Amino acid sequence: MNAVLNDIADIFTREGVGLWGTGPSDQMEDERPGYRPSDLVPGARSLVCFGIPVPRAVFDQKRHAVDGVSRVQSLYYRKLDSLSIRLAARLEEEGGRAMPVFG
Repeated sequence: MNAVLNDIADIFTREGVGLWGTGPSDQMEDERPGYRPSDLVPGARSLVCFGIPVPRAVFDQKRHAVDGVSRVQSLYYRKLDSLSIRLAARLEEEGGRAMPVFG
């Protein structure tokens, strides 16, 4: 599993993912039905969470704030979704099951 975590770290470093981590999936089993890890992948044991920093000025705009934030969100969600798919595929190469969860 260390090789997989190293691969994930390399992917995230190359793609500018500023924050990521792993944890046991049972910590999210209190979510509403349909959104729990075990609802998405029966037998789920762990999670990988990650995010990309957004420049603060995007949220400080006085003019065109909605347009600017919407555009940034659109671009970032696309990148995060693409990374989710890539990460799930990499995890499944190791014989497990992984479900990308989209923004």
